[in-house]
Amino acid sequence: MAGFPDVLDGILTTTRRYFAFVFLIIIVMGSIAGLGWVLTRILHLNTAQVKFSSEGNQILLQTTSGNTTQYQFVVNPQQCWQPTHIRVEKDQMITFLADGSVNIDLAGLVDKVHTRQKLEKPYEKLKTNTSDTPEAHYGEKQWKQLELSRPWAGPEGGSNLSTYQGRDALRVFPGANYGALVGAILDEDAERPSYLIKPPAAFVIGRSLHRSAAKSGYIWLAVNDVVDLTHPELFLEDNVGYSRVVVTTEKVSSSWF
Repeated sequence: MAGFPDVLDGILTTTRRYFAFVFLIIIVMGSIAGLGWVLTRILHLNTAQVKFSSEGNQILLQTTSGNTTQYQFVVNPQQCWQPTHIRVEKDQMITFLADGSVNIDLAGLVDKVHTRQKLEKPYEKLKTNTSDTPEAHYGEKQWKQLELSRPWAGPEGGSNLSTYQGRDALRVFPGANYGALVGAILDEDAERPSYLIKPPAAFVIGRSLHRSAAKSGYIWLAVNDVVDLTHPELFLEDNVGYSRVVVTTEKVSSSWF
């Protein structure tokens, strides 16, 4: 079987093959550039300079334009404080924009599916009926049974109430809504999640936030839920969904005297 050098020699010594090879390279490079352009449009990122990289178990999209740099992350609700690897200086301006939705009660979702299936049992004869459905016959009582005790929530979070009041102080950010997107500036960077309860310089982000850094350090992000420091993942492993966050930092202006 011919090796790569033989194949390359055959391409470069034949005019037709050479131009076909060059055309293929152009198509490939154009496709890569097009993918980058599409991603920046879908993810609402600036296009002056785009950088793709992987940090630990996270994917980072970074763009730079003028005095601002944008970073995009997906925050996993099954982990606690997650590193962004973004270094900021005290008083540096930061803007957060977030979307997505999370549910911190997977068991509740499953229970409602079972409840729905139970309510459908008396109407099995309707399976072959093309103009009727079980839910068309539900009353207020049945719809009440199908309501989630902890509905899906956006970055602003949902309920602020705990099933057990003693867990209020054990949230990632006590006082903030369950499922809310929160942030913190920590002294150290890391590759793995950190299990802390309201570290210093922590703040609620919600859907958007524009603020200055209270201290120098690294930005960390989390979805608010209970953290048992003895068994850190006990109340996180039943969370589902995601929060997508675009972080924009502005360069600190140099002062001249």
